[in-house]
Parts: sequence; C-alpha cells; structure tokens
Amino acid sequence: MNIQSAQFVKGVVRGDTGIDPTIPQVVMYGRSNAGKSSTINKITNQKSLARVSNTPGRTREINFFLINQQWYLVDMPGYGYARASKSDREMLTNLIQWFINDSIVQNRKSVLIVDCKIGLTVTDREILQQLIHRGESVVILLNKSDRLTQKEIAKTQATLRVEISPEIPVILFSAKTGKGIDAFWDVITKEPAE
Repeated sequence: MNIQSAQFVKGVVRGDTGIDPTIPQVVMYGRSNAGKSSTINKITNQKSLARVSNTPGRTREINFFLINQQWYLVDMPGYGYARASKSDREMLTNLIQWFINDSIVQNRKSVLIVDCKIGLTVTDREILQQLIHRGESVVILLNKSDRLTQKEIAKTQATLRVEISPEIPVILFSAKTGKGIDAFWDVITKEPAE
C-alpha cells in the first residue's frame, strides 16, 4: 500500500465518542515490548509516527492516526508491563476492554502483534478470544522473526496453529527488516468474504 499521508488525530480515553465510526480502522494490539510502535512506523513508512520508547508501557491512550485521509490506524496501549503499578495496569485493561466491547465502528480489522520468540502470552490469548467473540477480523503478526532461526520460527508457528483457528492469518514479520509488509497489506486490504 502506498502511504501518502499519516497524521495524528487524537488520543482517546475510555468513554470518548469523538471518532467517526464510519471511517474504517486497523487496530494494533500488542504486549509492551512486542515491537508495536516500531511495527506501526515500518508499515506506514514513517520514522516516528508512533513513539518508540526504551521504557515499555508508556502509551496511556488509544492513539488514532488518519492514513491517506481514508482510514484510521489505531495504536492501542501496550499491555503486560510488569513494572507498571496495579492501578496503571487496571486502567489500561479497562481502556482496552472498553474499546473492544463498547466502541462502535462499521469496519474494523484487528492486528495482534506477538513476539515471535515468546509466542502468545496469557494476556494475548485473552484479547484474542475477546476479539474472536466479538466477531472481529483478526490478523496475527509474529514480529522480531529476524532474530530467530528457521527451526525456532517453525516451532513457534506449530505451537500457534494448535491454539488458533486456521482461518486467522499468521504473518512472519520484522519491524527491523520489513519482512512481511507486503503480506500484511495483502491481508488488511482484502475484502471480507460475503
């Protein structure tokens, strides 16, 4: 996909209804150090659209970026950061839950960014199940695949396929090298089957 423009629109907190529900959304979920910000910057061909921090768990809002004046890329807060306070973790959990269960949008695709070496965590599984339960269109990006051997990648893929439906696309990805970008856009731009 040719990204001609990408601009920050607003940071949304729980209960905010100021986003146009008729504009399609691509929503990026991921653990705090799964490489979500780097992935967003890579797929949009921007150096600093999403802020990359040395300290995981910095995002406290749901950040909306308007891409090509046509659709929103939605950067969800990273979850699972162990050093965050209990109140911060609860706040982020409530924000993510609100967005999945209560926000209304007509066309939304959800992308779960997973560290290829770690695989699905407990929280990844919980979010994935909620997205599936809500009938969301889900894609899994196995990020940081450039750091693994083919044997390690095959093991992660095999484990993942036991856990999830074969209908969910799983894409080997690297925010560092750009591996998987074309496959990602092929899936994201594909129209749902009637």
